[in-house]
Amino acid sequence: MNITNVFKATKQVGRRYKQLPILLLVAACMVSVLSSSAQAYNLWGFRWFTTPTSGCCLNRSVKSFTMSSFLTTDAWYAWTNGIAWWSHNNNASINVNMSYASSSTVKVWEVQNPNVTWDGLSSPTFMGGGQFATMDMFLNTTWAGGYSWQKRLSVTSHEVGHMLGLDHRSGACTLMQPDSFTRWDSCGVNSATADDINGVNSLY
Repeated sequence: MNITNVFKATKQVGRRYKQLPILLLVAACMVSVLSSSAQAYNLWGFRWFTTPTSGCCLNRSVKSFTMSSFLTTDAWYAWTNGIAWWSHNNNASINVNMSYASSSTVKVWEVQNPNVTWDGLSSPTFMGGGQFATMDMFLNTTWAGGYSWQKRLSVTSHEVGHMLGLDHRSGACTLMQPDSFTRWDSCGVNSATADDINGVNSLY
């Protein structure tokens, strides 16, 4: 029985009221199946202009940095690993090759700003045709400096997800969960989940 037939049948409740609980149960099960098959990621609506036309992978460089590029070693460690964990070289299921270059339109930063509430931020500029032009990613160690290294990594990995074109995904234990406390303290997520990877792979 399809959903249309369920609704037609429920209209006959005056004559067939004994079947109503069964019909409602069938409808609820169908809705559940349809919901579970829906995509569990959100896209920002932009992608990189260096996207290959077919096959794997997006080749995305980040401007080279050293430990002395940052105010703290914690930021160096967090960005190094947050970038590496999104690379095809470390996870063959991800259609992205991450690398470093002396000149790149993608840059990472550490800031210490107590006047904002965010621990991480991605700031893009755009080209026509739904394409990124540049991306600056920030780790605010005023707040993230007090995190465990695992939780700090969840922030940088999350920002790299934005850089690749993913938007926030509330209500799910994925890397793109917008709240760091939910993402790590409740869900224990600090690297791309299958849903995050599916989102990126839909772009590249």
